[in-house]
Amino acid sequence: MLLDDDYVELFTQGHISIPALSTSFPAQRISTDLEWEDLVLNNNILKPKPIKKETSKQSNLATIEEQWRAHRKKLLAEID
Repeated sequence: MLLDDDYVELFTQGHISIPALSTSFPAQRISTDLEWEDLVLNNNILKPKPIKKETSKQSNLATIEEQWRAHRKKLLAEID
């Protein structure tokens, strides 16, 4: 089994180091004095999304599961 270097470091040192910047990883570390409470989000993001209605496939699956359970219960009753 081979472990990724990040996991080896995490298991042996208890943390993962900040990635070294290079041409293959052209990023910058950023920081802020702000807190999560300072975050401002658009109202569309804050609104809960509606729950999708059950599809016919899900409904059919539920019916099949109910029938299977009833049949299984009947078979177990016959065994006893």
